[in-house]
Amino acid sequence: FDAPVPTAANSVFMCWCQDAECTTPYDITKVVTADMTLYAKWANGINGHAYVELAGYKWATENVEEWSGVKDDTIPAYLPGNDWKCYFYNLNNAIDAAQRWGSDGSYKWTLPSKAQWSALINSCFMQWTSSYKYFASPYNGRQGFMVYEAQAETDKGKWDAIEAPSAEYSMAVPHIFLPAAGTYNRETGLVDYQGDEGYYWASDGSRLDFNEVYIFIRTENLPYLMSVRPVAE
Repeated sequence: FDAPVPTAANSVFMCWCQDAECTTPYDITKVVTADMTLYAKWANGINGHAYVELAGYKWATENVEEWSGVKDDTIPAYLPGNDWKCYFYNLNNAIDAAQRWGSDGSYKWTLPSKAQWSALINSCFMQWTSSYKYFASPYNGRQGFMVYEAQAETDKGKWDAIEAPSAEYSMAVPHIFLPAAGTYNRETGLVDYQGDEGYYWASDGSRLDFNEVYIFIRTENLPYLMSVRPVAE
């Protein structure tokens, strides 16, 4: 049926659910044969973009999408037919692309600093998944890192490939997902490592760099376009 898309201040609509606790999404492509009650699933939002608070910062739940306002049109910001819903930017365009998400008057979106990325990976527990699934996320079915709010002090800065967590983690724990979208290599004109590695810009030109068995912040300059995950401050 033609389901409406509700709006609410400081919130972002995620999907319709079958239960009042909003744990079971409803498939709106199903044929409706009787009256039913559906419940709206919401996320906290700033200027229409959802966030989760982790490590003292408000992290966007999605990467910056396609943007036609790049300054250098000789360098693609995205690739046609990119079904990962992940787009690649050089550093100058990455800064502009994050900031164009705007502000709600109290917080504004920006490109994370190296310190903010460090705080995230040192304060959270990280777990690799080969098939993400969370309500109506555009990244469902993709590989990447789940970044959870640590549920035990000893889990901070851990990832499961290195050491098992002390606490249990489920989709109900506050988290963001960083898809391993790979990177666009300007020298070869190809997307490298998609599904295996993730590369995310920091505002000083360093980057978050990860695969299934490691996650680091690196500073060496590479001829890559990378993903953008905004943070609000």
